[in-house]
Amino acid sequence: MAEYDFKHNIYVLTYLPTGKKYVGKTGYNDGGKVRLHFHINKLQHGVHPSKQFQADYEKYGGDKESFKIEYVGVQWWSEKFKLKHFDLEKRLMLKLKTYDSRYGYNSQDPSMKRWIRKCRMYSVDAS
Repeated sequence: MAEYDFKHNIYVLTYLPTGKKYVGKTGYNDGGKVRLHFHINKLQHGVHPSKQFQADYEKYGGDKESFKIEYVGVQWWSEKFKLKHFDLEKRLMLKLKTYDSRYGYNSQDPSMKRWIRKCRMYSVDAS
């Protein structure tokens, strides 16, 4: 097995009418363009997984120009070292508070609380 099994490209999507953000990852190396199309398509069809994002989109509407996508960096995944526990995606969610519906559209799932506890246990800065 290789030291790293695969990588994800991390992006931050901002919905300009609200200023709220969504942190995500993709296997595509295109600066997040494929994922931007995915999000817009889901919103236009009323089936986006984030209910808050969908509600805001239905209220404010928009087109491709209503979104700003930023490529942040690469997150390497290693099954051997279990690096996912300290990944860039979750660090950005914490820093930008995108798990809080006042600031973003990422869901607040129980794994986030477990991840924060693991960071504390291993003395890793979660921000």
